Amino acid sequence: MTQPLPGNPYGAIVPVQDESQKSRDTGLRMALIQVLKGAVGGYDDRTSSILALAPRLVQQYSFVRDESGEGLMFRAVFDPAAVDAALRAQGLPVFGINSSLVENWVVEVHGLRTTSDYSKVLRHFTRIKGVRTVDVDELHDSTLRLRMVVEGGIQMAAERAEAGDLISRDQAGNYVLARR
Repeated sequence: MTQPLPGNPYGAIVPVQDESQKSRDTGLRMALIQVLKGAVGGYDDRTSSILALAPRLVQQYSFVRDESGEGLMFRAVFDPAAVDAALRAQGLPVFGINSSLVENWVVEVHGLRTTSDYSKVLRHFTRIKGVRTVDVDELHDSTLRLRMVVEGGIQMAAERAEAGDLISRDQAGNYVLARR
C-alpha cells in the first residue's frame, strides 16, 4: 500500500518486490507520484513529466520491511525546493499556491509596544507559506508597515496571517497585535 510519510509531504513509502535496481527505480517513481498527488491534489500529464526527474529530486531512500515484517517497502524523501521548482516549471500550484499569481502586499500592524512585538510580527509574516519576501517599509510609534511579495495572491496570504492568534483585524479592518 502506497502511503505518504507521516509529517513529511515530500516523502512516501511504497511496496516493492525486491532490493534490485529495477525496484529502486520503480519505487522512486511510485513515491514521487504520491508526493506530486499530495502537492498538486492530483496526477495528470504535467505532473507525469516530472517523473523522469525522480533520481535528481530524491534526497534519501531506503528499503524497509513493512509492519508485518513480511513485505518489502521502499521509503523515499524528496528535496522540497526541487520538487516545488519542478511543479512551478510546469505551471502547477504547489500545495494550493499558484506561483503564477504573484502580488505585492502592503500591511500595517498596529499596537506594537516593544522590540519583542516587532520581532514576533516580522517572524509571523516571514513564516506564512507563499510569502516570498518581507521588507520593513516603516516603523513609526506603534505601527509597523511591511511590504511583501506573495505567491498565490493576497487573499490566501491574508487568511494565513489571520489564522493564528498573534494578529487580528479591528473594526476598521486594520491589523492589530492581539497576543503579546
